[in-house]
Amino acid sequence: MRRPIAFDLSRMFIGAAGPTPRGIDRVDMGYATHIFAASSDNVGLVPSLSRMGVLTNREAARLVARVVRHWRENQAPADDAQLDLVRRRLADQPAPPARGVGRTPAARIHTALRYGAMFADARWSPWRRAARAVPEGAVYVNTGQFLLGWPWFFGWLDRRPDVKPVFMMHDLIPLLYPEYSGPILSRLHARAVRTVARRAAALIATSRASGDEIRDAAARLGRPDLPVHVAPLPVSDSLIEGRNAPEAGVWPEFAVERPYFVTIGNIDQRKNHALLLDVWREMLRRGVAAPKLAIVGSRGLRSAELIDALYRSPGLAAHVIETNGLSTPAMRELIRGARAVLTPSFTEGFGLPVLESLALGTPVIASDIPAHREVGGALAAYLDPLDGLAWMREVLARAQEGKDAIQARRDALASCRPQSWRSYLGEVLPFLQSL
Repeated sequence: MRRPIAFDLSRMFIGAAGPTPRGIDRVDMGYATHIFAASSDNVGLVPSLSRMGVLTNREAARLVARVVRHWRENQAPADDAQLDLVRRRLADQPAPPARGVGRTPAARIHTALRYGAMFADARWSPWRRAARAVPEGAVYVNTGQFLLGWPWFFGWLDRRPDVKPVFMMHDLIPLLYPEYSGPILSRLHARAVRTVARRAAALIATSRASGDEIRDAAARLGRPDLPVHVAPLPVSDSLIEGRNAPEAGVWPEFAVERPYFVTIGNIDQRKNHALLLDVWREMLRRGVAAPKLAIVGSRGLRSAELIDALYRSPGLAAHVIETNGLSTPAMRELIRGARAVLTPSFTEGFGLPVLESLALGTPVIASDIPAHREVGGALAAYLDPLDGLAWMREVLARAQEGKDAIQARRDALASCRPQSWRSYLGEVLPFLQSL
């Protein structure tokens, strides 16, 4: 008998406050769009006060579609205003700073209206409590790692022993590296791991490296036998579907004549943006022809000093572009025109930008850490995340390459064929059904 799936939409519901999805949001989006299209028996869960409410399949699919439209997953890159600002700055054309979207009064009004519509989608969910309304024998799936630090949201599972809870743990970084997360997030993550160890029938990990760490943590909490299914993440449909069809008119020839690099991810200490700013400072100090750098990501914990340095330094401000709010298709075009994507993180659970960039045929220069090695294999270049001079030499060498060398690097990535969401779920869904 096929088990229905009760998919937790808490992260998508809260994540819709942002103008575009983060990497973890795209994972939730991939699961949700396919699960609610797969069977009318599948249901969605959303937080309601201190409990979880249930959405019918139709309500859940409508809510997910609303969030996908808000995130502009199907918008043509040529229509993305943020991408246009970045392009103009890369071409040294007059343009205001591309610092992101969603901060104007009009944007706040749109957010309020959007949440009003989403609450309307979920209006009956508080009366459909999870303890009663989740279908019999369902698999409860939580991939967003959200609300796990507040265990009372999961008390309904005590009254439903027929339901098999499965959680995706993306990483244990706040526990293993608390210096990057701060005390509050570290405490919440510790609570989340205890919630998972107590409740889970199985776990999903995104890499062997993080899977091993999660198994060790579960064993320390008395669950040495907890099944951990390792399933490397796929590439978003909105990225992979257009990888061989560049948008006409988006990128002029200066993508070759005026080299630029891209780094993607939340701006915080763990992602090691400080190393990249030091590299660009040193290039400017030496008087070499420095390429441009586009920093794509929202501002995270303890980023104020780095942002202040970026905008107070005239040299950096002329060469380094901070932006967020790019749609996924727009980010695809930005990546595709880059000389390389730079990922100097100190630690990662998976390294989705590495996989996405390689899938688009763009070279990657990554920090030499286990997660990056696992994702990038022999297709990426690896450097010590503390060796600024090595990063500078590699950036300058790539920036000075001609068309033939650039094409040769891209041709070498033709063998990168990551999983689509269809093939990924073709592996994961049978695992869920086997529990």
